[in-house]
Formats: sequence, C-alpha cells, structure tokens
Amino acid sequence: MDHRYALLGLLLLAGCSLAPREAGEERERMEAAGAIYEAPAPQRLVADLPPDPQWRDVLRHAFLSNGDLEAAYFAWRAAIERIDIAAGYPNTNINVGFEYLFSGGNLTGWDRSSLAVGFDPMQNLSFPTKVLAAGRVATEDARAAGARFAAAKFALQRQVLSAWLDYALLAERSRIQRDQLALRRLGAAAAAARVRGGMPQEDLLMADVERGHAEHMQLELDAALAAARARLNALAGRAADAPLPPPDLPAPRPLPDDATLLAVGTRDNPELAALARDSASRADALDLARQQYFPDINPFVGLTGSVEQVAGMAITLATTIPQIRAGIREARATLRGSEALARQGGLDRDAAFVAALLALRSSERQLALLEAHISPAAAQAAASAERAYAAGSGDLATWLAGQAALLDLRLTIAETRVARERQVAEIEALAGVDAERLAATADGAAPSPAAAAPTDRADTASRAGAGS
Repeated sequence: MDHRYALLGLLLLAGCSLAPREAGEERERMEAAGAIYEAPAPQRLVADLPPDPQWRDVLRHAFLSNGDLEAAYFAWRAAIERIDIAAGYPNTNINVGFEYLFSGGNLTGWDRSSLAVGFDPMQNLSFPTKVLAAGRVATEDARAAGARFAAAKFALQRQVLSAWLDYALLAERSRIQRDQLALRRLGAAAAAARVRGGMPQEDLLMADVERGHAEHMQLELDAALAAARARLNALAGRAADAPLPPPDLPAPRPLPDDATLLAVGTRDNPELAALARDSASRADALDLARQQYFPDINPFVGLTGSVEQVAGMAITLATTIPQIRAGIREARATLRGSEALARQGGLDRDAAFVAALLALRSSERQLALLEAHISPAAAQAAASAERAYAAGSGDLATWLAGQAALLDLRLTIAETRVARERQVAEIEALAGVDAERLAATADGAAPSPAAAAPTDRADTASRAGAGS
C-alpha cells in the first residue's frame, strides 16, 4: 500500500460534518425567518408607522424592530452554528511531525528525514458514532431554540396587544373623563347660580370639590396616557416620545365555537414544542453518555525517506468507568427531569387555555348583558330625566346624575370589551395560532403549527423588512 494515499486520506477527512439531515432543514427555517435581522439595526430600512396606525401596524413594526425578539433569533442562529461544532469530523486537529537524523553513514538528506502525520495526541479522535450522537444533541437543542423563537414572537404579540389595549382603554377613559369634567363644571356653574339666588353655599362647595376631583383625574389620565404610549413605542422598537395617536377601542376579533377551540387546544404551543425538543435532546445526550464506553482510535502514517514507511493506530480504551457510569446516571436524571417539565408544562398550559376560554365567554356574556339590557335601560332613564328637566318637572341634579350614569356604563362596557380582547390574545398565544387562523378553522381550514412556521403577521413583517 502506498502510504501517500493514506496521508491524502487523512487530509481529506478534515472538514467533514456528521450532522443529521434535520440540521440543514433547521438552518433553512432559521435563515428564512431572520432575513431582516442580518443587517445591523442602524442600517435597516424599516418603514415607520402610518399617520393613523392600528394595532396590526404596531405589531408588524415590533416584529421587525424589537430587540428581545432579535436576541431570540440570534440565540437560534448560535444554536444552529453549534451543530457543526459538535458534529464536525474529525473532532481533533491533524498533527504533523518532522525529524532529521544527524548520524554517520552513506544516507541522503531525504533518507535522514522522518515525516509523521496523525491526529493531535492531546485530544483523541472520537469514534464516529459519538460525533453522530453529539450532532443529534446539538440539532435538537437548535430546534428547541427555533421553537423558543416562535414562542418569543407570540410573547411579543401578546405584550404588544396588551399594551395597545391599555393605550386604547386609557384613551377611552380620558375621553369619558373629559365628558365627566364637563358635567362637573356644569354642576358647579348651576350651584354658583343658586348661591347668587340666595341658596346656601354647601351645594357650591360640594360641586367645586367634585369639579376639582374631576380635573385631577383628567391630569392623571393624561400622564398615564403618555406613559402607555412610551411603553408601546418601546415594544415596537421606536423612541419613547415617537408620535402615536391615541386609538379607538379595537373591533372584537372573532373566534370559533368552544368545541373547535378545545380541539385545537395547545397542541401547537411553541413553548411546549421547545420542551419536547429539550426532552429529545436529553435522550440523545443519554445515548452519547453510553457511547463513552466505546474506544477512540487515532490512526497515523509516517515515513523515513525511502528507507521506511509505517502506518498504525493508537486505541484509547475507556478506563474511567466510575466517571462514565456517573455521566450516564446524570444524563438519565436530566432526561427524566426534562420529561417531567414537558408533562407539567402541557398540563399547566391546558389549564391556562381552559381558564382563558372561560374568562373569554364570561366577558362576552357580560358584554351582551350590558349592551342588550342595561345600556338601553340606562339610556331610557337618562332620556326621561332630560325630558323632565326640559319640561320643568325635574331638576338639574337628576339630569346630571343620569348623564354621569351613562358615562360610567360606557366605561364599564369599554373595560369589558378590552378584557375580552385580552383573553383572545391569551388564547392565541396558548394555542400557538393567530386568532385569524383559529377563526378559519370554523370553515374547515387546519391551522399550521406555529413552532414549525412563523405566524402570518410575522411572515409579512419579515418579507416587508427584507424588501425595504
């Protein structure tokens, strides 16, 4: 055998990867999901919000600009790169040695030279199945990181929707408070007129107190509205003082019936998908720990000019048996722990899903009662008080009380509507599917797993950012 071929084989072996097929698929998903993040943040051309943005506009901007989501993407990319670190073969460097013999004899310079090529003796060449197992561990860890990136999208979506609903509710409260303040000022003016007509001043003092309290509440709401705008801008990756007009309450988003929602459940929840990948990774890690019994083999070739050619191998036998056994026990315990986390995580999220669904239906029932029964009755009572006051058979205080009751009811309806929309955001985060896709299931369309593919809104945002 020509040992030059053996030397060539050792050199060609460098640069291989024993990563599983799923590693390439995961890399493709990662690159498709994070194209917008490849350019540094200052160099990205992300269009700002329109003059009158809606929550979808803010959410799209958040998907493109939020730093926490970007960090989750790069954690995914780092996990992908660790696959080649774990699955690279050979896992050690090639060591080249040269010697020259200074001695007598009728030998040429070439025959006095010795060349040896092998692997670095400081790190054994692992048995290939060990590298395959390490590659599987790293691949499952990367797939778990991908699922956590999907979970980060839903977490950001829930945060943005919650902040938007807070902002919208505060804006509605501010509008209602302005109407309340107008009523209090009207009441104070009427009380002042009565005092000028000879009535006692107690009514005027009380009216002034109520007016002052209403003005104080208005100032508090204005400050809270500015703070809510700053928080929402921060989530969207914008400056805290960036303009963002106070919105109206968003229209209710439709959802299918309870049977359809319960059938969807939390099967596509990306956090559960990440826990499942963690368990798969720990199972592969247990297999890797068991393979530590396998010997490592370090081949080498060498020659001394034209005098001598040699090939051989060094076999490293496993003698650290207590350490290997402890490593297997540790891997088994870690696997059992990850399985327990995945099992409990499923139970917790199923319970949270049911609780969110119950809260959603409760809000819908309350909203139906308020809008169908209480609101018409309150409007009728206020209208009756207004007619009586106009006819001179009623007093101003009764009319003011009726108008204030209508404003309080308007605020209660707004709070109930917002509570319902919060539950919608909670359900879509737990289901791992957008509300729009959940509504489409009522027409027979099956939602796609969010852990395997980004949401429609996130996809649209990524494409928009990549094309900017």
